[in-house]
Amino acid sequence: LSTENGDFKIHKVEVTPINENPADKEVYMSSDIQIDIEVEKLQDGYENNVILRLDSATGTVVLQDSMAFRANPTIGLDKTGKHLISAKIPGNLLNYGMFYLTLFVAKDMQDPELFEHLVKIPVKRPAYEASSNWDIKNVMVRPHLEWLISSK
Repeated sequence: LSTENGDFKIHKVEVTPINENPADKEVYMSSDIQIDIEVEKLQDGYENNVILRLDSATGTVVLQDSMAFRANPTIGLDKTGKHLISAKIPGNLLNYGMFYLTLFVAKDMQDPELFEHLVKIPVKRPAYEASSNWDIKNVMVRPHLEWLISSK
C-alpha cells in the first residue's frame, strides 16, 4: 500500500485482532482491534491533527475519534519523516459485519487530507450466535453492558 495525498503518504496499514488464541487472525466481535498506520509527512512547519473514522458497509459512520479532543494529545505530527499512528478499538463494541477505516490528516479542520477506506475490517459473529435464527444486522455498535438482575 502506498497512497499519497498532498502533504502525506500512507505506507502501510495493519489491522491486528487481539484474541485469546494469538494464532487466530480473524476479527470477532469480542476481539480488541489494533490499528497501526505508517505515514510519512512530506512538508515541515506545522502540526497536524489525525482523525480515524470507521464506516459500515452501508456508509454509516460508526465511530470517529480525533487526538485533538484529548486533554494532553500524545501525538504531534510536526516534523517531516515517517510516523506510526496506532489506535485500539476495544472488543465487544462493534457488531458483526464489514467496516472500512478512513483517516483524515488536517492542519486545520477546513481542509483535511482524506484517505478513504484504507482497509476493510470484517468482524465475525460468535459461533453461539451464528447458529441461531436471531439476527441483529442493522445495529452497528453492540457493547457488552454490565447487567445486574436482583430480586426485591
